[in-house]
Amino acid sequence: MPSPGKMPTAVLVVEPPRITFVVPVRTSTANDRVPNSKVAGIMRRKQDAAHRDCARAETVAAMRRGHVLREWLLPCVVTLTRVSPGRGLDRHDGPQSALKRVVDGIALALGIDDGGPLVEWKYAQRRGPPGIHRVEVEIVARKA
Repeated sequence: MPSPGKMPTAVLVVEPPRITFVVPVRTSTANDRVPNSKVAGIMRRKQDAAHRDCARAETVAAMRRGHVLREWLLPCVVTLTRVSPGRGLDRHDGPQSALKRVVDGIALALGIDDGGPLVEWKYAQRRGPPGIHRVEVEIVARKA
């Protein structure tokens, strides 16, 4: 029994909100794309829009599955891991350029500017089995 005037203290540990999901897109760097032409430009814009829309939809679906509101996630750290087989991995600037449309889609779903102070972007890449192309995403809330 606690002494009079002293209440027992309880410690509640709450993990920051976290969601993980996969965006099933085949990313490519500018060097991997088709040569410049009018048709190639149209194809590139369609592919970019498809990647952005897919990333946005997967982000919204993951937030719904996890019962997480976007306000709970902000500010946050977003880690994007590009998974690609074979020679498709560029060690220098490949991840940032290859994942730009995925970043745009996630930012749209979170309702933020992708260059703003509410989000920190981290990039990684690894080789996957033949025929497997995807982007693995982890969004973790950080303290303001």
